[in-house]
Amino acid sequence: MYRPNQTVKWSKRIGRDVYNRTSFAKAIDIGCAIVTLQRSSQQTTVRADSSGSRGAADEVVAKTKILVGATARISRGDLFLINDENYTVINLHPRFTVHGKHDHTEIDLEAAIA
Repeated sequence: MYRPNQTVKWSKRIGRDVYNRTSFAKAIDIGCAIVTLQRSSQQTTVRADSSGSRGAADEVVAKTKILVGATARISRGDLFLINDENYTVINLHPRFTVHGKHDHTEIDLEAAIA
């Protein structure tokens, strides 16, 4: 049974601007339940050939999962602001009660640069 225990900001993706940047609607508050919220930094190679210089950069990686109510119309690419950090929706999984009624949606998020 789903019960929201947090309030986060949700911005619906509405399209792209003239510079092909994603544009979002005004952020609104939405209730959610946070299942996993892990954000870390890991090194990644910068150069394709990984030569002797061993060029590397830090990449932010997030393993985040939240639950939102069935009435919210969340879609891939939408933006969430959780604890002053931006996350983008990458996967949606509807969850149902034992009677077959849509109870809530499980959402996988990744770290966003927005």
